[in-house]
Amino acid sequence: MVDRARQYLNLALTREGDDIEILEAKRIGFRIRGIEVVYDAEAKTVTAGWVAYDAKEKTLTTGENSATLEAGGGRIRLRILVDRTSIEVFANNGEVYMPMDALPEDGQARTLELFAEGGAAKVRSLAVRELESIW
Repeated sequence: MVDRARQYLNLALTREGDDIEILEAKRIGFRIRGIEVVYDAEAKTVTAGWVAYDAKEKTLTTGENSATLEAGGGRIRLRILVDRTSIEVFANNGEVYMPMDALPEDGQARTLELFAEGGAAKVRSLAVRELESIW
């Protein structure tokens, strides 16, 4: 787990050969600030949770976005951009694009985890880069 991540990140598996090999895993994913971005190998979907603040009601609302994603040759490629209040997921070089609100949970503002469930997965390489603020 990376606990010193900054608020602006570029998590990229974008170079040729940089991908996630599914192997036997049923689900693989990232947990970013307590919000999961998951590839389900059996359902062939990528799903990302979101958390939004309703200023009028002064409450947090949660949900998830999901899209079909084929793992070509048993592999997927992800690029995830993390901002203060949003996460953007690009899968398989733009085949899937998911922007979402992503307010971190208390104590989760600087966390990043990778996980595999139901078997093994192999991350060939992962680049984590801090992005500069545009402000």
